[in-house]
Amino acid sequence: MKLRGKEMLFYCWHDFQCRQLRFSLVSRSHGRLPFACQVSETSDLSAIANRVVSEDWSNDSYVQEPSEQQHGEQSFVLLVFVENVL
Repeated sequence: MKLRGKEMLFYCWHDFQCRQLRFSLVSRSHGRLPFACQVSETSDLSAIANRVVSEDWSNDSYVQEPSEQQHGEQSFVLLVFVENVL
């Protein structure tokens, strides 16, 4: 797909705050995905789906507040599926 002559990137991620699987498009010329956090790109869409199920829907402790120690030890990295769309 070309939108006004621009190549697009299709991307999909798990939105932890809303507990939703999301997807969008962005112009490849933009140069980056529109996230303010650190991103890890993958070409394996099933990795995103597996994360949704294992880390959210099947996780009883998901809604509990993390301890201060857990929060301070790990920095958040968002796993995002990315595919070029022509």
